[in-house]
Amino acid sequence: MVADDFSTHPDEADETIDPGNSGTGPVTPPQAADAATVMAPAAGSREQSGRQIGRYKLLEMIGEGGFGSVWMAEQREPVRRRVALKIIKLGMDTKQVIARFEAERQALAMMDHPNIAKVFDAGTTETGRPYFVMEYIKGIPILEYCDTEKLDTQQRLDLFVLVCHAIQHAHQKGIIHRDIKPTNVLITIHDGTPVPKVIDFGIAKATNTELTSKTLFTEHRQLIGTPAYMSPEQAEMSGLDIDTRSDIYSLGVLLYELLTGTTPFANDDLLSRGYVEMLRIIREEEPHKPSTRLSTLGETISRTAQQRRAEPARLRSTLKGDLDWIVMKCLEKDRTRRYETANGLAADLNRHLHDEPVVAGPPGTGYRISKFIRRNRGPVAASCLLALALIAGLVGTSLGFINAARSRDEAQAQRDIARNEKQRADERAEAALAAEARANRSAYSANMLSAGMALPDHPDNALAFLEKAPESLRGWEWGVLHNQLDSSIGTLSISANDLRTDDPRWADELIVHPDGKSFFSIREHAVDAVQRWDLATGELLARYERPGSSTPSDRNRAAFKLAPDGDRLYGWCRSEDGTSVDLSIWDLASNRQTLRTSVVPKEHADARVLAISPDGTRFVFGQNRDLWLQRIDDGQVQATAEPTANRTFAWYNDDASLLVTSNGRGRIQLLNGQTLELIAPLNGNLNLLNDVTFSRDGRWMGTAGIDSRSFIWDLQADPPTSTKIEHNGAVGSVRFSPDGSLMATECAGVNVWETATGDSVGSFRSDDRLGNTMLFMPDGQTVAVAETDGLLRFWNVTADLTRFLQGHQGLIRSAKFADQSGLIVSTGWDGWASHVPGCIRFWDIETGEQVAMLGISGEVGSSLAISPDGMHAAARITHNGDTTRGVLIDLATGQVIDMRPIANGYAFDPSSRLLAASFTEVLEIRDARDGSLVRSRTDGFEAWTMSAPSWSPDGRWLACRTSPASPEVGSAHTLLLDAQTLETVHRFDKGSVIFSPDGGRIIRHQPDGIMEIWEIDPLQIIDTVTVSGLAGTGPPSFSPDGRRFVVNGPGEGTVTVWNAETYDCVARFHEDGFVPDIAWNSTGTRLLICWGWTVVLFDDTPLRDRVLAREASRAAREMVSPLVERLLADLGGDPAKVLATLEADASLSAVQLKVARQEVLRHGLDAAQPATPSPSQ
Repeated sequence: MVADDFSTHPDEADETIDPGNSGTGPVTPPQAADAATVMAPAAGSREQSGRQIGRYKLLEMIGEGGFGSVWMAEQREPVRRRVALKIIKLGMDTKQVIARFEAERQALAMMDHPNIAKVFDAGTTETGRPYFVMEYIKGIPILEYCDTEKLDTQQRLDLFVLVCHAIQHAHQKGIIHRDIKPTNVLITIHDGTPVPKVIDFGIAKATNTELTSKTLFTEHRQLIGTPAYMSPEQAEMSGLDIDTRSDIYSLGVLLYELLTGTTPFANDDLLSRGYVEMLRIIREEEPHKPSTRLSTLGETISRTAQQRRAEPARLRSTLKGDLDWIVMKCLEKDRTRRYETANGLAADLNRHLHDEPVVAGPPGTGYRISKFIRRNRGPVAASCLLALALIAGLVGTSLGFINAARSRDEAQAQRDIARNEKQRADERAEAALAAEARANRSAYSANMLSAGMALPDHPDNALAFLEKAPESLRGWEWGVLHNQLDSSIGTLSISANDLRTDDPRWADELIVHPDGKSFFSIREHAVDAVQRWDLATGELLARYERPGSSTPSDRNRAAFKLAPDGDRLYGWCRSEDGTSVDLSIWDLASNRQTLRTSVVPKEHADARVLAISPDGTRFVFGQNRDLWLQRIDDGQVQATAEPTANRTFAWYNDDASLLVTSNGRGRIQLLNGQTLELIAPLNGNLNLLNDVTFSRDGRWMGTAGIDSRSFIWDLQADPPTSTKIEHNGAVGSVRFSPDGSLMATECAGVNVWETATGDSVGSFRSDDRLGNTMLFMPDGQTVAVAETDGLLRFWNVTADLTRFLQGHQGLIRSAKFADQSGLIVSTGWDGWASHVPGCIRFWDIETGEQVAMLGISGEVGSSLAISPDGMHAAARITHNGDTTRGVLIDLATGQVIDMRPIANGYAFDPSSRLLAASFTEVLEIRDARDGSLVRSRTDGFEAWTMSAPSWSPDGRWLACRTSPASPEVGSAHTLLLDAQTLETVHRFDKGSVIFSPDGGRIIRHQPDGIMEIWEIDPLQIIDTVTVSGLAGTGPPSFSPDGRRFVVNGPGEGTVTVWNAETYDCVARFHEDGFVPDIAWNSTGTRLLICWGWTVVLFDDTPLRDRVLAREASRAAREMVSPLVERLLADLGGDPAKVLATLEADASLSAVQLKVARQEVLRHGLDAAQPATPSPSQ
């Protein structure tokens, strides 16, 4: 706990005065009144240096009392540090000693304040003796420190105010110290700044809770405390309870001593008076005012004044008035006249320091008279008897006035009671509201984390969690998670009247027309079996009745096929008597039925139609092992297949060159579509096939089965090869994109795969889908499924690319927003010379599309910085690890300025006019427009590498991380610099330093989860927060409004979002891969997280809006690209003139103007690309 000065209360014997000595002679407590006395180690103590107690190794005894000792110890796990270990001596562990010991430990554990010694751990030794482990403080008593350092009065008051705050914290925790004195307030030095630490709660008392479950009491008439600092109520030895105002009295004595060098009543003098007289003095005698006491010091006043850097007369003048009144208010015998709280005392001292009127003042005349009467009871009583005789005649006339006064007093007392009751009720209501607020915050945090875990597989559960969150608590993370519930880009609703069915399953199959403007819904058992719908409006375009006149049933379900070119629709079903097949063909241009006929199977009367040729001229019939191809017009059999297997299903490719058959149990055969000759057996699915489809070019075939598998078959290979894809359930249907590059399967929604590799492109869940109703739209990017009650839902398979920015060929180093330019800028490694270049890439914020890049093959971009106005970027580029250059990029024109020498890190100031550049042993400030040097500092950084500079939001300060060139130099630290002079203001030896968004504070984040909050002007620590969930995380990144911060961790690939006011974790995002950078945009509505090779954008913009924005940008680019090319040619390639011309063109829409600016940037960067890397400096 302490090093140089320590007083301990092993059983409070050191501070207990025996009332048995009640004579007039000197009183000698078991230990000298000076509590700083350290006893020599007892011979009977078994603790010795080197002994291990729990996780702690004893190093050196630093304090000892009658029943306990304090050791400096070393903790080796989980962190390595020096601590103080307090333990009861062997043989001294009585019930009373243990109770006092546990009370002190509990008192310390209840408090968490930077000016109170902290308790870290507790336990018992092998022999059952308790111990506890505290903060190790190497300090000296406050009075000794102030005198040694010769602090003036104001400096002493500044330290004393911090002590008041510490005592106030203890009081708020329900702890009364009861032994405040100089030796229990130690001064330790933190970064050159004196910091007081209140210690020794060995005789502390709880006001509203028990400090220990063990028996803890003070023996009858036993006096607890140090006489010189003891309050009158402590000396009363009555049933009067001790409250926090007793500590106010002791603080007054401490302040008295700090100001005058002596206590109100000298301790030696008190002890020499005898027990009874000592108590009477404390209770009844009024001490001198501090300024008056100075006059009684005699020859020692000169030394006292010198220690306070003042002349004796000047010191007396300083104490007269405010400080006299403040001290004497603390020392009032009547505790109701003292300050109510330690904060009240501190506030009055601050008023004095700021030349404001103080609450304390000279006592009134009435109060002085009452004091005089108490001191002179005898003479006053005689005088009163004489006075009574004189005023006897006035008694009668005064009774009326007395009664009236009594009535007024009683009324006032009732009003006071009512006011106090109301105040207590208000306090209870406030406490209840505070508890409710804490519970709501905890519930909100749990709901947000649960919603994040439920996404994307269980959107309904996630929605339930999100809806539980009170609207008043919903923050940025709520909008982001809610936005992820529905990744679809739109829906189409069909009118129930047009559907002509009440069945929620309004379609058994969907077929999209090749022109992408309409689609067909098929109901196998309905009379109006096919309906054609407008894809844009949902309008009913046409109805097509089932073929023939048979009554719909399971035996004669209708089947339909759309010709590959979309000109004709084929429909067939078994006739009513089952001897033939009814066929209808419709011309879709005119919606007329061009053919209606019946076809009789040649080989078997009850044969089934397995397929129709794409041109509608032939049927494939099958019965058991027999399979034949039969013309529709004349019934001629054109080909038969070898009877090698049962074939119950068949599918043609678009040009009828291939036919696939299945026996219903997964046995697949690939046949020649014209001759029915076997090409190859295909071993894939193990059970019934639900669907087979071909890519338009005939190369690829997809199969879907009830065995939870789908296969991609490469039919150009000899023999055909396949890629197996596992699903979580039966696969209903399978479709290819028009170009064959993607394949979609239907299982719990829509799953899209790269055809060539089988890699997943995306999954789109729909819990209300109708099976076998999936569509792959002709645009090659949109998929859809039918949902219940006439709904069609659409997804864009590349929609995620609007927020998953992929393009770098290797690990990304950083990504930042350039909001004013509408860009995201990222840096990374772009592989070897064979890879696509672009170590710095530029993306459209709204669409996620890459618009430009800079860098040649094999380069690595790092140390990225973006100016606050979004108009410039600075970065470091390294080529193959041997050549390096620094670049300053104009984000409007694409102009690139090479900067030398090469910096380790960059940061723009808040005005965007200056650029800080850190080097090895050098820090420079450059002009952000041209990179020219403005000022620099080269001294004081010897053997240190400067990196990662950052500006305070007001531009007054710079924080710069430093790393040693070798371990012998020292450890890494952060310097706080004056931005104008570059002089060092403060050094932070560990942890990361971050400026708060409002610029008024510094947050010092340490890896163990401790966050120190520092006020910048004046620089001082004002709070310390320990958040276990932040242990092992990276430095926080605060949103611009200061309401949220984001950290990397805990755990690799995990990023967590926290409420900056309550330190509640409110969101967790995870992807596989290292997280090198996190960045907010300027408004705090968007967040970038770098994962591996990808930059991910989080915001609450609906995905459909980003897809629409991308389509609009692509359309605009087709129009403006030729315009920009022409303007560049006409204006001599001057990007500034081109931009001015574009911005003056009122015919351009906002989207077109944005894209035109991106085109100008791209041209400028292309022109700036170096052919080879420049030499490094």
